[in-house]
Amino acid sequence: MEDEARLMRDKLTERFDRMMKVLFRQEGANLEIGILASEEAQDFIEAHSSVLNGSFRQVEISEAMRKRLERSNYVFSGLKTFHELNEAFPSLLDENGNRKTFERFLNDVRKIDETYNSNYLRAEFNFVQASAEMAAKWERFMQDGDRYYLQYRTAGDAKVRPTHAEMAGITLPASDPFWEEFYPPNGWGCRCSVVQVRKSKYPTTDHEEAMARGESALELDKKGMFRFNAGMEQKTMPDYNPYTIKRCKDCDMSNGKMELVFVPENELCAACKLVRELAKTDAKQTRAAAKPLQGTIIRNTHFHHDVNITGTSIREWTNQPHKHFKAKNQMLLDINNVFSNAAYLGTTDNHKGIKRVVQSHIFEVEVSGEKNLLIVREYDWGEYVLHSISDSPELYNKIKKNSKRSNLPELQSGTGLLMLFLTANIQNNFQKQLIMNKIIEFLKQSNRYKHLIGGLLVGFAALNPWTALYASIIAASCLELKDKLKGGLWDWIDWSLTVIGGILSALFWWIV
Repeated sequence: MEDEARLMRDKLTERFDRMMKVLFRQEGANLEIGILASEEAQDFIEAHSSVLNGSFRQVEISEAMRKRLERSNYVFSGLKTFHELNEAFPSLLDENGNRKTFERFLNDVRKIDETYNSNYLRAEFNFVQASAEMAAKWERFMQDGDRYYLQYRTAGDAKVRPTHAEMAGITLPASDPFWEEFYPPNGWGCRCSVVQVRKSKYPTTDHEEAMARGESALELDKKGMFRFNAGMEQKTMPDYNPYTIKRCKDCDMSNGKMELVFVPENELCAACKLVRELAKTDAKQTRAAAKPLQGTIIRNTHFHHDVNITGTSIREWTNQPHKHFKAKNQMLLDINNVFSNAAYLGTTDNHKGIKRVVQSHIFEVEVSGEKNLLIVREYDWGEYVLHSISDSPELYNKIKKNSKRSNLPELQSGTGLLMLFLTANIQNNFQKQLIMNKIIEFLKQSNRYKHLIGGLLVGFAALNPWTALYASIIAASCLELKDKLKGGLWDWIDWSLTVIGGILSALFWWIV
Protein backbone atom coordinates (compact mmCIF):
# COMPACT_ATOMS: atom_id res chain seq x y z
CA MET A 1 0.00 0.00 0.00
CA GLU A 2 2.85 2.37 0.85
CA ASP A 3 4.50 1.58 -2.51
CA GLU A 4 1.27 2.42 -4.34
CA ALA A 5 0.93 5.69 -2.41
CA ARG A 6 4.52 6.63 -3.19
CA LEU A 7 3.99 5.86 -6.89
CA MET A 8 0.89 8.06 -7.04
CA ARG A 9 2.77 10.80 -5.19
CA ASP A 10 5.59 10.66 -7.79
CA LYS A 11 3.07 10.83 -10.64
CA LEU A 12 1.43 13.91 -9.13
CA THR A 13 4.81 15.60 -8.67
CA GLU A 14 5.76 14.82 -12.27
CA ARG A 15 2.51 16.37 -13.54
CA PHE A 16 2.85 19.30 -11.13
CA ASP A 17 6.25 20.11 -12.65
CA ARG A 18 4.83 20.04 -16.19
CA MET A 19 1.97 22.32 -15.11
CA MET A 20 4.51 24.75 -13.61
CA LYS A 21 6.24 24.93 -17.01
CA VAL A 22 2.98 26.20 -18.52
CA LEU A 23 2.56 28.67 -15.65
CA PHE A 24 6.11 29.89 -16.18
CA ARG A 25 5.19 30.95 -19.73
CA GLN A 26 2.32 33.13 -18.49
CA GLU A 27 2.52 36.84 -19.31
CA GLY A 28 0.95 39.76 -17.49
CA ALA A 29 0.24 40.68 -13.88
CA ASN A 30 -2.70 38.31 -13.29
CA LEU A 31 -3.12 34.55 -13.50
CA GLU A 32 -5.03 33.54 -16.64
CA ILE A 33 -7.89 31.27 -15.56
CA GLY A 34 -7.76 29.51 -18.95
CA ILE A 35 -4.59 27.71 -17.85
CA LEU A 36 -6.91 25.23 -16.09
CA ALA A 37 -8.00 23.99 -19.54
CA SER A 38 -4.42 23.46 -20.76
CA GLU A 39 -3.35 19.89 -21.46
CA GLU A 40 -0.81 19.97 -18.63
CA ALA A 41 -3.27 21.29 -16.04
CA GLN A 42 -5.90 18.80 -17.16
CA ASP A 43 -3.41 15.93 -16.79
CA PHE A 44 -2.71 17.08 -13.24
CA ILE A 45 -6.40 17.53 -12.32
CA GLU A 46 -7.30 14.12 -13.74
CA ALA A 47 -4.38 12.46 -11.90
CA HIS A 48 -5.39 14.10 -8.61
CA SER A 49 -9.03 13.16 -9.16
CA SER A 50 -7.96 9.58 -9.97
CA VAL A 51 -6.20 9.34 -6.59
CA LEU A 52 -9.42 10.36 -4.84
CA ASN A 53 -11.48 7.97 -6.99
CA GLY A 54 -9.20 5.15 -5.88
CA SER A 55 -10.41 5.62 -2.30
CA PHE A 56 -13.78 4.04 -3.13
CA ARG A 57 -12.82 1.67 -5.93
CA GLN A 58 -13.90 -1.32 -3.81
CA VAL A 59 -17.10 0.26 -2.46
CA GLU A 60 -20.30 -1.39 -3.75
CA ILE A 61 -22.27 1.42 -5.29
CA SER A 62 -24.49 2.01 -8.33
CA GLU A 63 -22.76 3.10 -11.51
CA ALA A 64 -24.84 6.30 -11.63
CA MET A 65 -23.78 7.26 -8.11
CA ARG A 66 -20.14 6.36 -8.82
CA LYS A 67 -20.06 8.67 -11.87
CA ARG A 68 -21.55 11.56 -9.88
CA LEU A 69 -19.03 11.06 -7.06
CA GLU A 70 -16.17 10.94 -9.57
CA ARG A 71 -17.43 14.17 -11.17
CA SER A 72 -17.50 15.71 -7.68
CA ASN A 73 -13.86 14.67 -7.22
CA TYR A 74 -12.94 16.27 -10.56
CA VAL A 75 -14.56 19.60 -9.60
CA PHE A 76 -12.87 19.52 -6.18
CA SER A 77 -9.49 18.68 -7.76
CA GLY A 78 -9.92 21.47 -10.34
CA LEU A 79 -10.60 24.14 -7.72
CA LYS A 80 -7.73 22.85 -5.60
CA THR A 81 -5.44 23.10 -8.65
CA PHE A 82 -6.59 26.68 -9.20
CA HIS A 83 -5.46 27.51 -5.67
CA GLU A 84 -2.07 25.87 -6.26
CA LEU A 85 -1.56 27.87 -9.46
CA ASN A 86 -2.73 31.07 -7.80
CA GLU A 87 -0.32 30.55 -4.91
CA ALA A 88 2.57 29.69 -7.25
CA PHE A 89 2.01 32.62 -9.65
CA PRO A 90 3.66 35.36 -7.49
CA SER A 91 6.82 33.20 -7.28
CA LEU A 92 7.55 33.96 -10.97
CA LEU A 93 9.26 37.19 -9.89
CA ASP A 94 12.13 37.68 -7.46
CA GLU A 95 12.33 40.27 -4.69
CA ASN A 96 13.40 42.93 -7.23
CA GLY A 97 10.49 42.26 -9.58
CA ASN A 98 12.64 40.43 -12.13
CA ARG A 99 11.67 37.16 -13.81
CA LYS A 100 13.27 34.13 -12.16
CA THR A 101 14.92 31.31 -14.03
CA PHE A 102 12.69 28.27 -14.36
CA GLU A 103 14.97 26.19 -12.13
CA ARG A 104 14.74 28.71 -9.30
CA PHE A 105 10.98 29.15 -9.79
CA LEU A 106 10.37 25.38 -9.68
CA ASN A 107 12.50 25.05 -6.55
CA ASP A 108 10.56 27.86 -4.85
CA VAL A 109 7.15 26.27 -5.57
CA ARG A 110 8.20 22.79 -4.47
CA LYS A 111 6.78 23.52 -1.01
CA ILE A 112 3.35 24.14 -2.55
CA ASP A 113 3.38 20.70 -4.16
CA GLU A 114 4.38 19.07 -0.86
CA THR A 115 1.74 20.92 1.16
CA TYR A 116 -1.21 20.45 -1.19
CA ASN A 117 -0.46 17.07 -2.76
CA SER A 118 0.98 15.21 0.20
CA ASN A 119 -0.11 16.73 3.52
CA TYR A 120 -3.58 17.93 2.51
CA LEU A 121 -4.19 15.02 0.15
CA ARG A 122 -4.03 12.45 2.97
CA ALA A 123 -6.91 14.09 4.84
CA GLU A 124 -8.88 14.62 1.63
CA PHE A 125 -8.40 10.98 0.58
CA ASN A 126 -9.78 9.70 3.90
CA PHE A 127 -12.72 12.12 3.82
CA VAL A 128 -13.66 11.18 0.25
CA GLN A 129 -13.46 7.49 1.16
CA ALA A 130 -15.79 8.01 4.15
CA SER A 131 -18.18 10.10 2.03
CA ALA A 132 -18.37 7.44 -0.69
CA GLU A 133 -19.00 4.66 1.84
CA MET A 134 -21.80 6.67 3.44
CA ALA A 135 -23.23 7.56 0.01
CA ALA A 136 -23.35 3.83 -0.82
CA LYS A 137 -25.17 3.22 2.46
CA TRP A 138 -27.64 6.00 1.71
CA GLU A 139 -28.47 4.38 -1.63
CA ARG A 140 -29.34 1.15 0.17
CA PHE A 141 -31.32 3.01 2.84
CA MET A 142 -33.43 4.70 0.17
CA GLN A 143 -34.46 1.33 -1.24
CA ASP A 144 -36.21 0.60 2.06
CA GLY A 145 -37.51 4.11 2.68
CA ASP A 146 -38.88 4.45 6.22
CA ARG A 147 -39.30 0.71 6.67
CA TYR A 148 -36.45 0.88 9.20
CA TYR A 149 -35.10 3.63 11.43
CA LEU A 150 -31.59 5.01 10.96
CA GLN A 151 -29.31 5.22 13.99
CA TYR A 152 -26.16 7.35 14.40
CA ARG A 153 -23.18 5.41 15.74
CA THR A 154 -19.56 6.25 16.55
CA ALA A 155 -16.51 3.97 16.30
CA GLY A 156 -16.97 3.35 20.04
CA ASP A 157 -13.33 3.68 21.10
CA ALA A 158 -11.19 6.17 22.99
CA LYS A 159 -10.42 8.11 19.79
CA VAL A 160 -14.03 9.21 19.32
CA ARG A 161 -14.39 12.97 19.58
CA PRO A 162 -16.60 14.00 22.54
CA THR A 163 -18.55 16.27 20.19
CA HIS A 164 -19.42 13.38 17.85
CA ALA A 165 -20.25 11.18 20.85
CA GLU A 166 -23.10 13.61 21.58
CA MET A 167 -24.93 12.27 18.51
CA ALA A 168 -24.42 8.58 19.32
CA GLY A 169 -27.68 6.67 19.46
CA ILE A 170 -29.85 9.26 17.69
CA THR A 171 -32.59 7.21 16.01
CA LEU A 172 -34.86 8.69 13.35
CA PRO A 173 -36.64 7.74 10.10
CA ALA A 174 -34.63 8.18 6.90
CA SER A 175 -37.01 10.95 5.85
CA ASP A 176 -36.23 13.11 8.90
CA PRO A 177 -34.44 16.42 7.99
CA PHE A 178 -31.82 15.65 10.63
CA TRP A 179 -29.95 13.44 8.15
CA GLU A 180 -29.66 16.31 5.66
CA GLU A 181 -27.31 18.17 8.03
CA PHE A 182 -25.78 15.64 10.38
CA TYR A 183 -25.21 12.58 8.22
CA PRO A 184 -21.56 11.48 8.59
CA PRO A 185 -18.73 12.11 7.92
CA ASN A 186 -18.98 15.20 10.15
CA GLY A 187 -15.36 16.34 9.94
CA TRP A 188 -11.82 15.44 8.85
CA GLY A 189 -10.99 11.89 9.96
CA CYS A 190 -14.57 11.23 11.12
CA ARG A 191 -15.24 7.49 11.55
CA CYS A 192 -18.90 7.75 12.52
CA SER A 193 -21.54 5.79 10.67
CA VAL A 194 -25.28 5.21 10.38
CA VAL A 195 -27.03 1.82 10.49
CA GLN A 196 -30.56 0.57 9.94
CA VAL A 197 -32.40 -0.66 13.05
CA ARG A 198 -35.77 -2.32 13.59
CA LYS A 199 -38.60 -0.01 14.61
CA SER A 200 -39.77 -2.51 17.21
CA LYS A 201 -36.40 -2.53 18.98
CA TYR A 202 -35.47 1.17 19.15
CA PRO A 203 -37.71 4.16 19.97
CA THR A 204 -37.26 7.32 17.88
CA THR A 205 -35.40 10.33 19.23
CA ASP A 206 -37.43 13.53 19.47
CA HIS A 207 -36.65 15.58 16.35
CA GLU A 208 -36.01 18.83 18.22
CA GLU A 209 -33.75 17.03 20.69
CA ALA A 210 -31.83 15.38 17.82
CA MET A 211 -31.30 18.73 16.06
CA ALA A 212 -30.14 20.33 19.32
CA ARG A 213 -27.63 17.53 19.90
CA GLY A 214 -26.43 17.86 16.30
CA GLU A 215 -25.99 21.64 16.67
CA SER A 216 -24.04 21.11 19.87
CA ALA A 217 -21.86 18.40 18.28
CA LEU A 218 -20.89 20.61 15.33
CA GLU A 219 -20.66 23.82 17.33
CA LEU A 220 -16.98 24.21 16.40
CA ASP A 221 -17.89 23.94 12.70
CA LYS A 222 -18.86 27.63 12.69
CA LYS A 223 -19.03 27.88 8.91
CA GLY A 224 -21.08 24.68 8.47
CA MET A 225 -18.64 23.01 6.09
CA PHE A 226 -19.41 19.48 7.24
CA ARG A 227 -23.19 19.75 7.26
CA PHE A 228 -24.03 17.79 4.13
CA ASN A 229 -25.28 14.35 3.10
CA ALA A 230 -22.94 12.73 0.55
CA GLY A 231 -25.60 10.26 -0.59
CA MET A 232 -28.40 12.81 -0.87
CA GLU A 233 -26.24 15.41 -2.69
CA GLN A 234 -24.26 12.74 -4.58
CA LYS A 235 -20.97 14.48 -3.86
CA THR A 236 -17.81 13.41 -2.05
CA MET A 237 -17.10 16.96 -0.91
CA PRO A 238 -19.54 19.67 0.18
CA ASP A 239 -19.85 22.73 -2.06
CA TYR A 240 -18.24 24.67 0.75
CA ASN A 241 -14.77 23.22 1.31
CA PRO A 242 -11.21 24.52 1.92
CA TYR A 243 -10.97 25.74 -1.70
CA THR A 244 -14.29 27.60 -1.93
CA ILE A 245 -16.10 30.21 0.13
CA LYS A 246 -19.09 29.85 2.44
CA ARG A 247 -21.53 31.41 -0.05
CA CYS A 248 -20.72 28.60 -2.49
CA LYS A 249 -23.23 26.53 -0.50
CA ASP A 250 -26.01 28.76 -1.84
CA CYS A 251 -24.69 29.17 -5.36
CA ASP A 252 -26.93 27.71 -8.07
CA MET A 253 -23.87 26.90 -10.16
CA SER A 254 -23.13 23.93 -7.88
CA ASN A 255 -26.56 22.61 -8.84
CA GLY A 256 -25.88 22.95 -12.55
CA LYS A 257 -27.66 26.31 -13.02
CA MET A 258 -24.86 28.23 -14.66
CA GLU A 259 -27.00 31.30 -15.34
CA LEU A 260 -28.02 32.00 -11.73
CA VAL A 261 -24.84 32.52 -9.79
CA PHE A 262 -25.32 34.15 -6.39
CA VAL A 263 -21.66 34.85 -5.68
CA PRO A 264 -20.37 38.03 -7.38
CA GLU A 265 -18.11 37.50 -10.38
CA ASN A 266 -14.48 37.10 -9.32
CA GLU A 267 -11.53 34.84 -10.05
CA LEU A 268 -12.87 31.96 -7.93
CA CYS A 269 -16.26 32.09 -9.68
CA ALA A 270 -14.61 32.21 -13.10
CA ALA A 271 -12.41 29.22 -12.20
CA CYS A 272 -15.42 27.32 -10.83
CA LYS A 273 -17.43 27.93 -14.02
CA LEU A 274 -14.57 26.73 -16.18
CA VAL A 275 -13.87 23.62 -14.06
CA ARG A 276 -17.55 22.60 -14.10
CA GLU A 277 -17.69 23.02 -17.86
CA LEU A 278 -14.50 20.99 -18.21
CA ALA A 279 -16.11 18.28 -16.09
CA LYS A 280 -18.82 17.98 -18.77
CA THR A 281 -16.57 18.06 -21.80
CA ASP A 282 -13.03 17.05 -22.61
CA ALA A 283 -10.94 19.83 -24.17
CA LYS A 284 -8.32 17.19 -24.95
CA GLN A 285 -10.83 15.34 -27.15
CA THR A 286 -11.66 18.58 -28.99
CA ARG A 287 -7.97 19.22 -29.64
CA ALA A 288 -7.58 15.70 -31.04
CA ALA A 289 -10.65 16.11 -33.27
CA ALA A 290 -9.41 19.50 -34.48
CA LYS A 291 -5.87 18.33 -35.26
CA PRO A 292 -6.59 17.83 -39.02
CA LEU A 293 -7.33 21.59 -39.17
CA GLN A 294 -3.68 22.39 -38.42
CA GLY A 295 -2.00 23.82 -41.53
CA THR A 296 -5.28 24.62 -43.29
CA ILE A 297 -6.59 27.99 -44.50
CA ILE A 298 -9.93 29.70 -43.76
CA ARG A 299 -11.42 32.65 -45.65
CA ASN A 300 -13.99 35.43 -45.18
CA THR A 301 -15.75 37.34 -47.98
CA HIS A 302 -15.09 40.73 -46.37
CA PHE A 303 -11.47 40.04 -45.42
CA HIS A 304 -9.02 39.91 -48.31
CA HIS A 305 -6.38 37.72 -46.67
CA ASP A 306 -6.03 33.97 -46.13
CA VAL A 307 -6.05 33.03 -42.44
CA ASN A 308 -3.90 30.13 -41.24
CA ILE A 309 -4.78 27.64 -38.52
CA THR A 310 -1.79 26.48 -36.47
CA GLY A 311 -1.31 24.15 -33.52
CA THR A 312 -1.21 27.25 -31.31
CA SER A 313 -4.58 28.33 -32.76
CA ILE A 314 -6.15 25.05 -31.65
CA ARG A 315 -4.59 25.18 -28.18
CA GLU A 316 -5.54 28.82 -27.57
CA TRP A 317 -9.12 28.24 -28.76
CA THR A 318 -9.70 25.14 -26.60
CA ASN A 319 -7.95 26.62 -23.54
CA GLN A 320 -9.87 29.90 -23.62
CA PRO A 321 -12.30 30.20 -20.68
CA HIS A 322 -15.85 30.78 -21.80
CA LYS A 323 -19.39 30.99 -20.49
CA HIS A 324 -20.44 28.31 -23.01
CA PHE A 325 -17.24 26.30 -22.96
CA LYS A 326 -18.53 23.18 -24.71
CA ALA A 327 -20.35 25.08 -27.48
CA LYS A 328 -17.29 27.27 -28.03
CA ASN A 329 -15.01 24.24 -28.47
CA GLN A 330 -17.48 22.47 -30.75
CA MET A 331 -17.55 25.57 -32.95
CA LEU A 332 -13.85 25.10 -33.71
CA LEU A 333 -14.67 21.86 -35.53
CA ASP A 334 -16.85 23.87 -37.94
CA ILE A 335 -14.49 26.84 -38.18
CA ASN A 336 -14.60 27.02 -41.99
CA ASN A 337 -18.33 27.79 -42.03
CA VAL A 338 -18.17 29.90 -38.87
CA PHE A 339 -15.40 32.13 -40.19
CA SER A 340 -16.84 32.47 -43.69
CA ASN A 341 -20.09 33.84 -42.22
CA ALA A 342 -18.50 36.01 -39.52
CA ALA A 343 -19.03 39.79 -39.63
CA TYR A 344 -15.76 41.73 -39.88
CA LEU A 345 -15.68 44.61 -37.34
CA GLY A 346 -12.18 46.07 -37.59
CA THR A 347 -8.83 45.97 -35.81
CA THR A 348 -7.35 46.41 -32.34
CA ASP A 349 -3.85 47.44 -31.35
CA ASN A 350 -1.37 44.92 -29.98
CA HIS A 351 -2.35 45.94 -26.42
CA LYS A 352 -0.68 42.91 -24.83
CA GLY A 353 2.64 43.72 -26.47
CA ILE A 354 3.04 40.31 -28.12
CA LYS A 355 6.29 40.19 -30.13
CA ARG A 356 5.98 40.63 -33.91
CA VAL A 357 2.18 41.09 -33.76
CA VAL A 358 1.16 44.14 -35.83
CA GLN A 359 -2.52 44.18 -34.84
CA SER A 360 -5.53 41.92 -34.32
CA HIS A 361 -8.51 41.66 -36.67
CA ILE A 362 -11.89 41.19 -34.99
CA PHE A 363 -14.89 39.27 -36.32
CA GLU A 364 -18.31 38.85 -34.72
CA VAL A 365 -19.93 35.40 -34.37
CA GLU A 366 -22.61 33.83 -32.18
CA VAL A 367 -22.07 31.14 -29.55
CA SER A 368 -25.27 29.69 -28.05
CA GLY A 369 -27.17 32.77 -29.20
CA GLU A 370 -24.76 35.31 -27.68
CA LYS A 371 -22.36 37.68 -29.48
CA ASN A 372 -18.69 36.68 -29.38
CA LEU A 373 -15.54 38.07 -30.96
CA LEU A 374 -13.23 35.93 -33.09
CA ILE A 375 -9.60 37.13 -33.09
CA VAL A 376 -7.12 36.88 -35.99
CA ARG A 377 -3.56 38.10 -35.40
CA GLU A 378 -1.55 39.85 -38.11
CA TYR A 379 2.23 39.31 -37.88
CA ASP A 380 4.99 41.54 -39.24
CA TRP A 381 6.13 38.91 -41.74
CA GLY A 382 2.76 39.18 -43.49
CA GLU A 383 0.95 36.12 -42.08
CA TYR A 384 -2.59 36.13 -40.66
CA VAL A 385 -3.24 33.48 -37.99
CA LEU A 386 -6.43 32.46 -36.18
CA HIS A 387 -5.79 33.17 -32.51
CA SER A 388 -8.86 32.60 -30.33
CA ILE A 389 -12.42 33.59 -29.46
CA SER A 390 -13.60 35.83 -26.64
CA ASP A 391 -16.92 36.41 -24.87
CA SER A 392 -15.60 39.54 -23.14
CA PRO A 393 -17.65 42.66 -24.02
CA GLU A 394 -14.64 44.85 -23.11
CA LEU A 395 -12.96 43.92 -26.39
CA TYR A 396 -15.62 45.91 -28.29
CA ASN A 397 -14.23 49.12 -26.77
CA LYS A 398 -10.79 48.43 -28.26
CA ILE A 399 -11.99 48.05 -31.87
CA LYS A 400 -11.00 50.87 -34.19
CA LYS A 401 -14.26 52.01 -35.74
CA ASN A 402 -12.77 53.50 -38.90
CA SER A 403 -11.12 50.22 -39.86
CA LYS A 404 -14.53 48.63 -40.19
CA ARG A 405 -14.85 50.18 -43.64
CA SER A 406 -11.48 49.06 -44.95
CA ASN A 407 -12.64 45.73 -46.26
CA LEU A 408 -16.36 46.32 -46.73
CA PRO A 409 -17.86 47.04 -50.15
CA GLU A 410 -18.96 50.57 -50.94
CA LEU A 411 -22.62 50.76 -50.04
CA GLN A 412 -23.22 53.65 -52.44
CA SER A 413 -22.93 51.36 -55.41
CA GLY A 414 -25.53 48.90 -56.62
CA THR A 415 -23.02 46.12 -56.24
CA GLY A 416 -22.46 47.10 -52.64
CA LEU A 417 -26.17 47.00 -51.86
CA LEU A 418 -26.47 43.59 -53.53
CA MET A 419 -23.53 42.29 -51.48
CA LEU A 420 -25.13 43.62 -48.30
CA PHE A 421 -28.42 41.87 -49.12
CA LEU A 422 -26.68 38.57 -49.84
CA THR A 423 -24.59 38.80 -46.69
CA ALA A 424 -27.66 39.49 -44.55
CA ASN A 425 -29.47 36.54 -46.16
CA ILE A 426 -26.53 34.21 -45.48
CA GLN A 427 -26.25 35.37 -41.87
CA ASN A 428 -30.01 34.89 -41.40
CA ASN A 429 -29.81 31.32 -42.71
CA PHE A 430 -26.78 30.68 -40.52
CA GLN A 431 -28.68 31.86 -37.44
CA LYS A 432 -31.59 29.56 -38.32
CA GLN A 433 -29.16 26.68 -38.61
CA LEU A 434 -27.69 27.54 -35.21
CA ILE A 435 -31.17 27.45 -33.66
CA MET A 436 -31.92 24.09 -35.28
CA ASN A 437 -28.57 22.72 -34.06
CA LYS A 438 -29.38 23.87 -30.52
CA ILE A 439 -32.75 22.07 -30.65
CA ILE A 440 -31.09 18.87 -31.88
CA GLU A 441 -28.40 19.14 -29.22
CA PHE A 442 -31.07 19.63 -26.54
CA LEU A 443 -33.01 16.53 -27.63
CA LYS A 444 -29.82 14.45 -27.63
CA GLN A 445 -29.15 15.27 -23.97
CA SER A 446 -30.08 12.35 -21.69
CA ASN A 447 -31.82 10.72 -24.69
CA ARG A 448 -34.65 13.26 -24.40
CA TYR A 449 -35.84 12.48 -27.90
CA LYS A 450 -36.72 8.97 -26.67
CA HIS A 451 -39.11 10.46 -24.13
CA LEU A 452 -40.77 12.53 -26.86
CA ILE A 453 -41.12 9.48 -29.12
CA GLY A 454 -42.34 7.36 -26.19
CA GLY A 455 -45.08 9.89 -25.43
CA LEU A 456 -46.12 9.88 -29.09
CA LEU A 457 -46.35 6.08 -29.22
CA VAL A 458 -48.35 5.86 -25.98
CA GLY A 459 -50.73 8.51 -27.30
CA PHE A 460 -51.17 6.86 -30.68
CA ALA A 461 -51.96 3.56 -28.97
CA ALA A 462 -54.72 5.25 -26.97
CA LEU A 463 -56.92 5.83 -30.08
CA ASN A 464 -58.60 8.79 -28.35
CA PRO A 465 -57.40 12.37 -27.68
CA TRP A 466 -58.28 12.49 -23.95
CA THR A 467 -57.05 8.97 -23.31
CA ALA A 468 -53.83 9.82 -25.15
CA LEU A 469 -53.25 12.80 -22.85
CA TYR A 470 -54.00 10.86 -19.64
CA ALA A 471 -51.88 7.89 -20.76
CA SER A 472 -48.85 10.07 -21.54
CA ILE A 473 -49.04 11.78 -18.12
CA ILE A 474 -49.21 8.40 -16.35
CA ALA A 475 -46.37 7.00 -18.49
CA ALA A 476 -44.17 10.07 -17.84
CA SER A 477 -44.77 9.92 -14.08
CA CYS A 478 -44.04 6.18 -13.92
CA LEU A 479 -40.77 6.58 -15.85
CA GLU A 480 -39.48 9.36 -13.60
CA LEU A 481 -40.64 7.53 -10.45
CA LYS A 482 -38.67 4.48 -11.60
CA ASP A 483 -35.52 6.60 -12.09
CA LYS A 484 -35.94 8.21 -8.67
CA LEU A 485 -36.41 4.87 -6.89
CA LYS A 486 -33.25 3.55 -8.54
CA GLY A 487 -31.15 6.40 -7.16
CA GLY A 488 -31.57 8.83 -10.02
CA LEU A 489 -33.34 12.19 -10.15
CA TRP A 490 -36.88 13.18 -11.11
CA ASP A 491 -36.22 15.02 -14.38
CA TRP A 492 -39.08 17.43 -15.15
CA ILE A 493 -37.71 18.07 -18.63
CA ASP A 494 -37.93 14.36 -19.52
CA TRP A 495 -41.39 14.26 -17.92
CA SER A 496 -42.53 17.27 -19.97
CA LEU A 497 -41.22 15.83 -23.24
CA THR A 498 -43.13 12.58 -22.67
CA VAL A 499 -46.32 14.57 -22.01
CA ILE A 500 -45.68 16.80 -25.06
CA GLY A 501 -45.48 13.63 -27.16
CA GLY A 502 -48.87 12.64 -25.74
CA ILE A 503 -50.29 16.11 -26.51
CA LEU A 504 -49.15 15.86 -30.14
CA SER A 505 -50.77 12.45 -30.55
CA ALA A 506 -53.92 13.79 -28.84
CA LEU A 507 -54.04 16.58 -31.42
CA PHE A 508 -53.69 13.97 -34.13
CA TRP A 509 -56.66 11.92 -32.84
CA TRP A 510 -58.71 15.12 -32.36
CA ILE A 511 -58.11 16.13 -36.00
CA VAL A 512 -58.82 12.58 -37.23
